[in-house]
Amino acid sequence: MDLRDINSIGDQTVERLVSHRVCPELRPLGLGTVGTSFAQPGFEFVRRRSNIGHILACVDGEGEVLLAGQWCRLAPGEAYLSPTGCLHAYAARGTWQVVWAHVEVDAQANYGIEAGGPRVVVGLPTELPEVVRALDREVLGRNE
Repeated sequence: MDLRDINSIGDQTVERLVSHRVCPELRPLGLGTVGTSFAQPGFEFVRRRSNIGHILACVDGEGEVLLAGQWCRLAPGEAYLSPTGCLHAYAARGTWQVVWAHVEVDAQANYGIEAGGPRVVVGLPTELPEVVRALDREVLGRNE
């Protein structure tokens, strides 16, 4: 499979994100940036050799992730876990709401991210989207 690096949120995607720079409490958890994307087609990421670990959890809608060279559907309640240094890719194929986190190398095992390549896990904690939204609201309040 011949893939090139792509980092596109697309024209219609809306994202809310919180960085460790504005919320230093993320750092001790091993998190760099967390966010929610209300993605539309055009939201597509391919990282041939990612410099971050990544959790991408599907809340609603439809999207695809790359697993062992094949595009697979990521359904609500599933999460795509990808370690640093590996190929990972995902894309919206329609309206797709995801929550995500960039995970530091030293903390990846704490989040179930395993060396060797991306994998999909079932059983997204139902409170995860609300936790990310609450964090966003908290940080917005700090900056007002």
